[in-house]
Parts: sequence; structure tokens; C-alpha cells
Amino acid sequence: GFKMTYASYDIAVMNIIKSKKDFEILLYIRNLFTYNNSEKFISATDISKEFKVSKQKVTEIINSAVSESLLMRVNRGVYRLNPFMFVPFRADAAVLQEEWKNILNRQSKQD
Repeated sequence: GFKMTYASYDIAVMNIIKSKKDFEILLYIRNLFTYNNSEKFISATDISKEFKVSKQKVTEIINSAVSESLLMRVNRGVYRLNPFMFVPFRADAAVLQEEWKNILNRQSKQD
């Protein structure tokens, strides 16, 4: 069976960030998600230019966020923010959580 466990947002963040710059980048990514935008294309290239860091660094942060379940990859370059860890301002947590669970169920059936 497929089991969902969610660490706290704080623990995930601590596991992802290694520096103040990482934290700034992670906050920037988190803030791309809004109450009316639950899926977002995230460009490591654009973010690396914005923060003057390597694209590799941004990719590592994104990959860490995925492995910590803070982000879910739904398509190439397209991600969702885990609504069990963080809900954007004015977003409907219940709706987002239901969508998240449905996507996880579909993904686990594909494996």
C-alpha cells in the first residue's frame, strides 16, 4: 500500500537549506505558489540569474525540496507545493490537499 507521511515544514526546510542564499531561493520558490496558482513552472535558469548563483545550485534546491516532499514534480519543470506542509495565503487547504492526494494516488498506480 501507498503510505503518506509528512514531516513538518520546518524540518523539511532545515534539510533543504545549507546557507542563507539557499533559504532566500527556497522562499522565492515557495512564494511562486499563490491561492489561485497551485501548479507552477519553475525555471532553474531564471532563478539562478535572479540570485546570481549557478543553475546547478537551484536544481539541487528544487531536487531537495522534492525529496523532502515539500514540492511534487507533476510534469517536466512543473511543480506543486505540498499543502500538508504549507498553504499559500487565502488558498483552500482542503481542496489543495485533496488534489495532492489524488495526484499521489495516480502516480503510485503508474509505478
